[in-house]
Amino acid sequence: MSAKGSGVVTRLIDDKELEGLLASIGAGLVTQGFMPQGNVPGLYVYEKRKRPSIVIAILLLLLWIIPGIVYLVLAGGREVVRSELPSCR
Repeated sequence: MSAKGSGVVTRLIDDKELEGLLASIGAGLVTQGFMPQGNVPGLYVYEKRKRPSIVIAILLLLLWIIPGIVYLVLAGGREVVRSELPSCR
């Protein structure tokens, strides 16, 4: 069978060919780092977890650590208490 005018050719495949096709797609996904999820017949779900960006993590740490250090260094200040003893005359 072919759809007229769309340039797409479709054909029916048997169950054995479908299982082989799905197995090869699954193997390709696993080699790319995807892990199969779930165990529902007829539903194929693959998941790939992304690692957090180290650059963003460092920027976020600096965003909070650097202002805290600056505050501790600059906002401390000094308090001078001056007292004089009365002179004995």
